[in-house]
Amino acid sequence: MVALTAGGSTPYRRLLPYRVGRFAYVPVPPDAVAEVVDVLARRGALPVFRALGNGSLGERALEARLRSYAPSVVAQRIADLRRIGAVEVVPENGDLRLSPRGRRLQGVLDQLGRWADG
Repeated sequence: MVALTAGGSTPYRRLLPYRVGRFAYVPVPPDAVAEVVDVLARRGALPVFRALGNGSLGERALEARLRSYAPSVVAQRIADLRRIGAVEVVPENGDLRLSPRGRRLQGVLDQLGRWADG
């Protein structure tokens, strides 16, 4: 078996023999930890995540707070963080906030920061 990556957000696939001389692509679920690390490593993801750790914000307010990033980058990082379940929309007013999973992730990142500080 040979594991192949398709790049971007496409899931990993394994190459399995189907018949002699032929191969079939079978989807393999991506590693959850690798997916979270991949999202957090993208440009602007941690600043968006940290800004929402201080409370809920509207998308425009978040863009204003993170002026060093283009609005399209902020919007994409919000979408990425929502996809992994770290950010949710407040039903009452449409603002963004950390989800319960996002708050647990914030605790993990805080511990990682303490570990990195020595």
